[in-house]
Amino acid sequence: MIKRKILQIRAAFLIVCLMVALAFAARPVPADAADEGLAPWPAPSQPLELPTYALAGISDAASAEDAIAGAVAALGDNQCEDSINLVALFIEEAIRRGTTFGSPANGVFYTDMLQISADIAQSILGHAQGVLADAGVDIARPLAAGINFVSDERGALDISFPYDVSGIGFNNITVEAEFAAITLRRESLSGNNLRIERGLPIATGGYAYSLIPGVTNGPVPSGLVPALGFLLDFWAIGAFVVIMVVWGVLTSKGKRLRLWVVPVAAVILIIANILTLGPHRDGPDGAVYALVPVYFYSVVVDMPPGVGAVLSVPADGVNPYWVVLVNENFVPQPSRYNPFTGAIEAYISVGGKYFLRDVSFTL
Repeated sequence: MIKRKILQIRAAFLIVCLMVALAFAARPVPADAADEGLAPWPAPSQPLELPTYALAGISDAASAEDAIAGAVAALGDNQCEDSINLVALFIEEAIRRGTTFGSPANGVFYTDMLQISADIAQSILGHAQGVLADAGVDIARPLAAGINFVSDERGALDISFPYDVSGIGFNNITVEAEFAAITLRRESLSGNNLRIERGLPIATGGYAYSLIPGVTNGPVPSGLVPALGFLLDFWAIGAFVVIMVVWGVLTSKGKRLRLWVVPVAAVILIIANILTLGPHRDGPDGAVYALVPVYFYSVVVDMPPGVGAVLSVPADGVNPYWVVLVNENFVPQPSRYNPFTGAIEAYISVGGKYFLRDVSFTL
């Protein structure tokens, strides 16, 4: 009888050791190292530092012109092709923002409001060309004069354009909503009607750190944060200790448990712990953040055949350099990240459902 108890105690001790070893082996790497390992390619670096913060402050033509002057000044002697191209994109973004008006409530764009925006765009463009000439900067391509309208619609946005816009001096028009923006060339308007609508949420395929509810209610002692993190990673050890205590109490009272009960319980706990194991971060306020899937509302676009557009979707919650826009069949669209808008832009030629997809988990 004594030998049997000794064997049971040894078996239990070995199981505990196995649980600890497996748990530490499955423990995720620190967040920074994990992020590095997930990147299939390095994030592209910018050849110069532009005052991108100035874009957020653009509200009219004057502020757009100030931002453009700052960008050209930042170029200085660094007039390599990449730097000049980046400044050109900055100027075009500043022109577009400098023309911003509210979108008409009924979604109908009349010729006169387009003409007013186009006049502002041409004025900013002329100023930009003068600043570039004074600085001796030669941009090989013509700068686009875009106009911009912002809607407060949160669910669906209907857009209608006049039939003849050929005499209005702008290159493209962007209509923004909270969930997406669409850009069309002037030549493709011609009385067309479009609709963009917020669709159902779809998993991007990526993950982001999210606050664990209940852990940060009130001040958290600094010494408690590591303990909380340890419990999140190795809760199975505590659960197994409880099982062992119960087993010991029952044994001391003459109750018998079958020998296989403890090992089976240990295996179940190990598997459950590994499945729930996930990297976490301890925030500066003592909060604990766990890695959770990122969801994004899909965007449904309804537009006439033969009309092409650039669909822009905010890249919230995921690394933008790993994200592309895909259609409802998961086919990637030609996409790029616009660092000036924080959105993923993709050219689409047909209507349908589109959403972001994190390709770092599929490559």
